[in-house]
Order: sequence, then structure tokens, then C-alpha cells
Amino acid sequence: MPTCWPPRVWLPTWTSPSSSAGTLRSSSGHISREMTILQISIADIATCRLSLRGQWAKISKSNCSKSWRTRPNTAFQAGSRSIAVRLRKPFGLGSRSWSSCHGSTATARKGLQSVERPHGGAMMLQRAIDANQSDLMVRRAPAGGLSWDEETRTLDAVVSTFADVRRYGYIERLSREASNWDLTRVGSPAGVPFLAGHNMFNPGAKLGRVLAVTVGPQNVRAKIKLGDSQAAKQLVRDLVAGVGVAISFGYEVGEWERIPPANAGEREVRIARQIHLYEVSAVSVAADPGAHVRSKETSMDPDEIETATIEAPPPATPTREQETRTFGETERRALVQRYGLTNKFYNRHKDKDEGPFKEAILDHLAKRSEEHMTFPHVEVGGGGASFDNPEFRAAAMGEALYQRIAPSHSLSDPAREFARLTVPELARQCLAFGGHSTRGLSTAELVTRGLHTTSDFPLVLADTVNRTLRAAYDVPTSGVRMVARQTTARDFRKKTKLQLSGGPSLEKVNEHGEFKHGTFNESGESYKIDTFGKIFGITRQALVNDDLAAFDRVPREMGRAALAFENNFLADLVKANAAMSDGKALFHADHGNLAASGAVVSVTTLTVARQAMRKQTGLQGELISVPPKYLLVPAELETIGEQVLASIAAAKVDDVNPFSGRLELIVEPRFTDATRWYVVADPGVIDGLEYAYLEGDPGPQIDTEAGFDVDGVRFRVRLDFGGGFVDWRSWYSNPGE
Repeated sequence: MPTCWPPRVWLPTWTSPSSSAGTLRSSSGHISREMTILQISIADIATCRLSLRGQWAKISKSNCSKSWRTRPNTAFQAGSRSIAVRLRKPFGLGSRSWSSCHGSTATARKGLQSVERPHGGAMMLQRAIDANQSDLMVRRAPAGGLSWDEETRTLDAVVSTFADVRRYGYIERLSREASNWDLTRVGSPAGVPFLAGHNMFNPGAKLGRVLAVTVGPQNVRAKIKLGDSQAAKQLVRDLVAGVGVAISFGYEVGEWERIPPANAGEREVRIARQIHLYEVSAVSVAADPGAHVRSKETSMDPDEIETATIEAPPPATPTREQETRTFGETERRALVQRYGLTNKFYNRHKDKDEGPFKEAILDHLAKRSEEHMTFPHVEVGGGGASFDNPEFRAAAMGEALYQRIAPSHSLSDPAREFARLTVPELARQCLAFGGHSTRGLSTAELVTRGLHTTSDFPLVLADTVNRTLRAAYDVPTSGVRMVARQTTARDFRKKTKLQLSGGPSLEKVNEHGEFKHGTFNESGESYKIDTFGKIFGITRQALVNDDLAAFDRVPREMGRAALAFENNFLADLVKANAAMSDGKALFHADHGNLAASGAVVSVTTLTVARQAMRKQTGLQGELISVPPKYLLVPAELETIGEQVLASIAAAKVDDVNPFSGRLELIVEPRFTDATRWYVVADPGVIDGLEYAYLEGDPGPQIDTEAGFDVDGVRFRVRLDFGGGFVDWRSWYSNPGE
């Protein structure tokens, strides 16, 4: 049995072609008052007459040529084997008559399918039909709207003809001015992808990329390069076979111009004055009739319109009395039952006329669809590494935003999902992941809601700021840090570094096999970490404007400031020459690490320093022989240090430089004493200068707050840091001269 769409209404039958007329009847005994689209197969038909309440059309077929005549409320699409017939509501007839078609058969087929959206679930075209959308018409596609070049594997397509689209509560109109279209993504490294069905999260859905987009006075055209995937090859086969391919584009409106309705009952017109292009897709149905399809992201209304070859004139608008007569309690309850709505919904809207009643259904279904949004579960390794994990998701988005600040940064695979998105676009993604509706929100509203709802948006901003700050913080370090050892502190209490003396010497075991007990002496130096920090903010205006400088300049300066603070802190410890636990200064004659008299750095003075370090003793007076590794000098002694450590081709043994290649020169410009120099051991071998971060928080950390006292978001840079000398034996100082 052939079927016709919508299935609920039609169980058609077809009489014998030899009879005078065929009858197509509804299963319920009455004709649907809704618009119905029939797909009718044609095979060797010379002529066929369709009779419907006095309206008729003649269709002739000769070698697949197209010839027709139509009257209002009926539209045809002629093809090699089929025509599409749209029957508008209301009819109010008990039957539809078909005249005899010479020696042929006609089959009613399913005309339209469900439209799967990448966000928000499935959207049935029936919903749009029930809402009595005037734009749901079969319209002519523009001439030359789609062309395929096999040699270059490029597709030229019209993606928009600026047709008005009826949205929930308003009419959407796209600006025809090229300056209002943001096409910067087309020429960016990431580019604008050509996708299958707007599926931005599945890499396998990428069919190619957009090479160029042109905004003209009549339409927007795109030149698309197809890839070599199986999906792209199937698309090519469809093109070659003559199967229609609809083109859609995903975009965001950053600025609206609103035109109030001129008369009561009309809708507001919203003109998009700032259009950001994200992607272009191959889809099934659309909202722009001239382009086959136009669509949006989840923030936009998913009204979609079937495209055909011939545009039918709009029907006369029924009067309120006609609507009342043809749309009563039976029809309302049928719609409520069809869409699984409750009696509470029916009672709330039962007094509305047909148009408002169906609009209420649309709004309810759209809200229900958004509440059940699902996003792809992308696993990237273990440990909760998926987009279901808010921290993982925020890190991926933050990295993508950071890459826009630092283009040389190589994105990880998760971050590629959000590459090139602006700050408001990331706010939209965060709201959607959190289950918040973004339909109809402006750019400013996206940012505001992103900051003040339970979305991941503040985490994303914090991640980006932290990456920028750390990039400035993790630069080549200062000289004094190179001769210090990094460690961690469990808390903010004093950190004591215990020192054990060398092991006691072994003694001969007597004839009775008795072993004597040995003892260790211990000593300890201590220091503690403290918290240091600053607060800075990024304004809401900067976020709305996608001002990348706000994420670059201030965080970078804060990173440099944190690094400078640590380096100054360590340099000050050396310059302070503070007292150790024995009450004596760090560099003291009793410690054996201070020159008896100051002298310029030379082979002779370095020899004295090395001897002093080699003769260092432990807590019990045992020799520990500290090997020197670094010559640490202020900036004023850098040249002399290079000369002293330079390798010289000696003519005799006495001219050989014994320190060439044995000591490494380190310069610390923060030292203010222009003559004092130091010899230091390897901090990895013997303790000396040490610095610590709070365990688990190395370097500066970022805390985020979105408050009412600051119109935007505030960031607190926190540094838990401290340091001190835990042993004097690894350092030697000479005051110089």
C-alpha cells in the first residue's frame, strides 16, 4: 500500500487508470486541514489532470521536459520521474479527485523526512506546518544556485538570498551590506569547515572547507573544496546523479536592529547587523528558500523550509470567523494528543485561535527539546578525560582561546573542537553544555549569563588567563635561581631542614664479635612560605568585544611580576647575609666560607675559594669536600669572569687555566654589590639556597570571581612562596675589591 505524508492523516488508495476518476481518501473519513505534501511518481504519462475544488493543473511529460499550468494553492515540481504536489489548508472536502491518466499509475509517496539537528534533538517539519508558518512554501531555487567542478573538486553554492525568515515572535532579516558580515574565519588558519548536518563535534562529519565567501547585493555565495572522505565522495555521487543537495550555514548574530510592527497582529522585524560565520553544511532542509537551507546554532530557532522548483502564490489570509469555524476543540485536542502534551497545557491555551494555539505548541516543544539537549561524549584517555567533565571541558576551551592570543601554540585534540571561537561564542557553548537556553540571546547577554550562571565560562576565562600568565612566568630564569633548589611545603608552618652529620667511622670488631653503637649529630635551618598576590579585572565590555588584548597584556604583566618577585626574593636572601641557626651570619669566617680579605676574581682567588670548599667539614668535624660548580658574579664582573674561565692555548704548564671548563659562569644583575662574587656547589648534590611553593600549587595560581561590584570578571593572582638557606657549606663569598 503506498503511503503519503503525514502518516497520521493518509492511507490513500488509487483506482484503476481505466476508470473515470481515482479517489484519495483519509483514514479518518475527513480531509486534513493541514498542508500536505505529496510525492507522485510519473511513468510514461502523456497528460494528467488534478481536480481539487475547481482548482486544476495540467502536467505534460515528454522526454523529461517540464511544462505546467497552475492555479493558487497547488504547486508542482517536475522531474524525470516525479512531481511534488503541495495541497494547502484548509480544504474542507470529503474527497480529492484524480482524473484518468493514460496508461499509467501514480503512487503517493513520503514527501519529507524528520530533520535531525546537531543540537536540541529531532525537529519534525510537521511542527512548522502546524504553526501555519507562511514561509513554509515550495519556492524556486535561484538559477545557478549549485554547481560542481569535478576537476578542482569545488562546489559553488548560494548559501543565502537574504530571504526573511519567520522566527518565534519575530521576522529575521539578514543585512545585505558586506561590511556587516564577519568572514575573517574564512581566511584564518583554522578556516570555515564544510560539515555534514552542522555536526561540529564529530571530526568524521567534515566534508571539506570553504575557500571563499562573497556577499553580493542579491545573495551570499560560497566556494567549497570537498575532501576525500567517504561522506564527501557520497556527496559527489549524489551531485552527479542529480540528487539535490541543500546548503546551510551556521552563524551568530552579534547585533540586532529592531523594527516594531506597524500594525496590530504583525511581528517585529529584526535585522542582523553583525553576522559571524562559523561553518557551512550540507543538510536536508532549510529556512532560506533561495539557498535551499539556512540554519543557525542552538541559539537560533530551528525553523526549516522545504525547497522546490516552483513558488506558489500565498493563499488568502483566512478571516477570524473562518479560523474559528475550522479550528475547534477537536482539532486542538488532536494536536495536544499528537505531541504528547498534558491536559494542563490544553486548559491553559484552549481559548486561543488556531495561530496562537499552534505557536504555543511550538514554544513548548522547543523548550522541551532544549531541556533534553545532548552533547557528544568524547573520550580522550582515562581519568574523566571527556567533555562530560567540566574541568576537562573548560581546559579545552581555555586552550582554544589562548591559541588565538598565541598563534604559535599547538592545540591539543580536545581544544581543536573549539578552535577560533570568540569569547561570546565560548560563553554560548558553556551555557549550552550547562543546559541553559541561548535562543535569541545577544552577544552581551551571552557574556552576562555566562558569568552569572552555573556555567563553565568563568573557568574557561581563568584557564586562558592562567596560560597567558604562565607563558610570561616560565621564561629563562635569573642567575640566583639557577644555583637554588626547588622544593614544596605541605603547609604554611615553618619548614625545617634537618642535617645529619656524616656517619661515624667504622671500628674493628673485637674477638667476642661485639659491635659498638654509632651516633649521628643533627642540626636544622628553617623557613616558611607566605602568600603574595594581586587582583585585576577584565571588563564585560572587553568580553563582549572579544578583546584579546585583555587576556594578553595584563595577565602577561602579572606573570612577569610574579617571576620578578621570586627572583628578587632569592637575590635578597643572598645579599642579606642573614644569621643561621648557630647565630652567625651566613658568610662567616667560622663557617669557612668567607675570604679573609677581598680580592678581584682570578685564578689565584678561585684557587683559595676551591680549597676552602674542599676542606669543609660536617657536624662532627668530618671532611665532606664540597666540589664547586658555579662562579656567581654581578653584572659588573661578567667580563672578568669570562676572561678568568676562558680556555687558553698555553705555551707552558704554568699558563694553563685550571678552571676552564670546570666552573660555569652565572651572572645575577640583581646583586647591588659590584665587587662581591661567589663560588657555589651544585644544589642537587649538597643543600644550600632553597625555595618552596605550597604543595600542588607551583608558581602563581588564578582565582576567579564574577561579582556585581565589578562589571565583568575579576582574577586574583595568588603566589604561595618562600625560601631560605638550609646550609652554608655549599657557598663561598669574596667581598672583592
